[in-house]
Amino acid sequence: MQIRIRSKTDIDAFIREIERLSEGLIDDFDWGSLAPLVAEAADRIFASEGRGKWPQLSRAYAAWKERNYPGKGILELTGAYRAAATQIGAPHNVVEVGDDHLTYGVEGLEYPVFHESGTERMPARPVFELLEEDEELSRDVKEAIGEHINQKLKGS
Repeated sequence: MQIRIRSKTDIDAFIREIERLSEGLIDDFDWGSLAPLVAEAADRIFASEGRGKWPQLSRAYAAWKERNYPGKGILELTGAYRAAATQIGAPHNVVEVGDDHLTYGVEGLEYPVFHESGTERMPARPVFELLEEDEELSRDVKEAIGEHINQKLKGS
């Protein structure tokens, strides 16, 4: 068996055929189904304190925190930020589902933006930046979309 590609026109026709075959494969994908995957990944980041990348608290602040909020991890003073980032439907948690996307995040809390980027007095301890780089989350999302496409191709 052989294949011969003669010109750019043949390649363009091939690309058009691939695009035609792919039309509709994810048109009805439930983007909201990815929200629990993002929540789980965010929880892993909090539990591992930024996968061990977050700077430790200053000695003075760590001592104050232990006296006033014993046993709370980094970025967990009241628990509001972690809850908003890891629990769908929690106060300040945002899940917006569109026809071709999922928006997941935290709104209405003033301090997460300072944790993401840091300040003059506080080092950055990102959650959402680390989510964007999370290999397990990326794999899980690709798997979920792949399963949907496979079901469409099978006609189920």
